[in-house]
Amino acid sequence: MLQQSGAAARHPKGVGTYKPHRNSGQRHPPRTIRVYTDSKITIDSLKDASNHNYLIEEIRKQLAILRRTNWTIEFSWIKYHAGNPGNELADRLAKDAACNINTPVVFDRIPKTTLYKELEDETKQKWQEQWGRCNKAAVTKQFFPNVRDRIHRTININPNFTALVTDHGKAQSYLLN
Repeated sequence: MLQQSGAAARHPKGVGTYKPHRNSGQRHPPRTIRVYTDSKITIDSLKDASNHNYLIEEIRKQLAILRRTNWTIEFSWIKYHAGNPGNELADRLAKDAACNINTPVVFDRIPKTTLYKELEDETKQKWQEQWGRCNKAAVTKQFFPNVRDRIHRTININPNFTALVTDHGKAQSYLLN
């Protein structure tokens, strides 16, 4: 919730107050907004110049606009579910908005990391299906029954290892002696 001049504007995940300072000599008198949030990751992400997440960048743009008009924005972390009335209200409003099918979608972009993870999972699944259907590589499959094991295991692949797992070379006659 963001309080502005005593009136509460409902916002799903922020709590803040501001008190405008009057200074008739300036076009935009100095003003302060205090944003209280239970999301440490959001505060850290806003401070991290290397974080270029779409939502973080959009917040930074809005902050820049406010700063150009002489606003000071202060962020403070508050403990979640600690009985803070503003935070409890923000949580309830966020939950209500998320559960209401009539709530308009205001953000419909999928983060790149989500796309990469989904693509990686789909690729591994297809690879596993092909690995399971393959009638060859019986010896190799004894070492690596599934693709996930192979991906997460570091192997120094050299000619001797290749000869062993592909059942090529002299290993068979050596092992039978």
